[in-house]
Amino acid sequence: DITAVAVTSSSSSPLAVDSSLSRTDSVTDKVTYFCVVARNDKTLSIYNISMEDITTTSASKTGSITTIEPTMVYQSPKRVSCLVFANLPRNENTSKDDDDEKKNVAAIPIPVLISCDLAGDAYAYSLLGRKGKRLLLGHTASMLTGVALVPSRNSSDSDIDNSNNDYHGDCIVTADRDEKIRISRFPESYIIERYLLGHTNYVTDIASVNGEPSLLVSCGGDMMLRLWNWKTGQQIGNVAVDGSGKIPT
Repeated sequence: DITAVAVTSSSSSPLAVDSSLSRTDSVTDKVTYFCVVARNDKTLSIYNISMEDITTTSASKTGSITTIEPTMVYQSPKRVSCLVFANLPRNENTSKDDDDEKKNVAAIPIPVLISCDLAGDAYAYSLLGRKGKRLLLGHTASMLTGVALVPSRNSSDSDIDNSNNDYHGDCIVTADRDEKIRISRFPESYIIERYLLGHTNYVTDIASVNGEPSLLVSCGGDMMLRLWNWKTGQQIGNVAVDGSGKIPT
């Protein structure tokens, strides 16, 4: 029944700033995992799971499973194929006369869940107390098979000339059944930066490379792993995977 799942922790997500979602104990600094489960009935269930929940179930002598109710449930228009968590910047203007509390709130991004479906559309769902969703993008007549959020630059980058018109914000990467990988601005996802073209069959998944924000890995029905510099659109290399599933060395 489960079609997709995504997990993030309170230590890496601003979800913990919302009291209706966070179960993090500020005294003991317990980590809460925010988990979303997509099902065949097109529901999106968001759960808060602590390590205590996990260890209690694991240590149970009776083998009983702890039941956790979702904190939020959404209904997706179509069956979901892939998910990712993201932070959406607030569009709130502040002035020097505003108090510190208002400035602090305006600086906190809005946590959202990005859901891609079999109709080729990607939606952003609010994870704050009040429900809301927004259509981000769509691939024409092709189901989405993978999604990733990538930063356009490191916070430590200092060699970028911001005087030109180059885009230096975050991007959302989406893959589809028609061999395409699309790089769009985030959250202005109607602006397409480029496509990564090279797969000769459907793309099955994509993943960013930790510590290397310009690199992206993709795989597909052509039995190829491909490494990209998504900022330039260049394919750096590829490796064929044989029918046994083994990668030749």
